[in-house]
Amino acid sequence: MKTALIAALLFTASPAFASPEDDYVACLIGRAAVALLKQNPPMTNAEAAQEVAYGFCPEPASIGADPNGEAVEGISDYVNLMVERMAAE
Repeated sequence: MKTALIAALLFTASPAFASPEDDYVACLIGRAAVALLKQNPPMTNAEAAQEVAYGFCPEPASIGADPNGEAVEGISDYVNLMVERMAAE
């Protein structure tokens, strides 16, 4: 019975279905974290890490379609906040 329950849960489990914007933010923060770790100590150059991340992660078309540019600004602010926090620790 326990095996059947586990099998049923595995078949019904589904991914979280993140939006392209969420995937983009995760890519930026993850690549920036890797870039920080590859820096020589003290690993605090958050700006350089973000440049590497923005160069690696492709921007989704839906972000570029925002007429006011608010999505891009919000994403860059959030990524900057997270990367600077990682660099500070």
